[in-house]
Amino acid sequence: MDQSLVCIIDLLGTKGIWTEESVDRYFRTMEKARKDFDVLKNVFNESAVQNSFEFDFITFSDTLVVTLINKNRYEGFYELTIEAFTQLILGIFQEYLSASFFARGAISFGEMEKRHNHFVGPAVDDAAEYFELLDMIGICFTPKSTIAMDYFIEMNLKFFNNKIGKFVTKYRTPLKNKMELELYQIDWVKFFKEPIAGENVQLEPLARLSQFLCRRNIPVLATSKITNTLAFFKEKIENQH
Repeated sequence: MDQSLVCIIDLLGTKGIWTEESVDRYFRTMEKARKDFDVLKNVFNESAVQNSFEFDFITFSDTLVVTLINKNRYEGFYELTIEAFTQLILGIFQEYLSASFFARGAISFGEMEKRHNHFVGPAVDDAAEYFELLDMIGICFTPKSTIAMDYFIEMNLKFFNNKIGKFVTKYRTPLKNKMELELYQIDWVKFFKEPIAGENVQLEPLARLSQFLCRRNIPVLATSKITNTLAFFKEKIENQH
């Protein structure tokens, strides 16, 4: 199996979407994401170091799987690619936000075997377990990849004088099994701090988030996810002042 980075993302709020006018917007969003990925895939795979890396993705229903594979066992693969990979995942999350969709997901690293659209391995299993467990909106690193990220940050600074980690933030992350783990999260809070083009009145970040969250009914089973998301957002906004 090959070294790999993998992220599994679930688009939220799509259950029953066919009953709303937004069904066309849903398909437009998914198709735009696919087209953007096709362009990125071609550019990345053409410019990859010594053709060692293979970037790919697959979509099915409301789930997206993004993979980056070290095909030729390039030394220092994770240290070299983790920052670009997290920036890419943040971009995906923000693209969904721009279309008024939220996402939930998990990033892992490790070995994976990929053949066509089929893939197996510990990295896939790890990401699959935690993207289902996450009890908030966002994309987290799994416990294993959080520990690894600490190491990658230290190694980049020590050997390359390169400070990475600017697209992630650590947070005591709530899971559906009622546990809380200190995990890295993709730092999407800044999206709500940026002004919206064409709007005369710019809302405060928390007001903008609240406006997003209340656009659809919140099922009973999703209330903790919304509460946890607001708690995460408030803490990060306060820390960034």
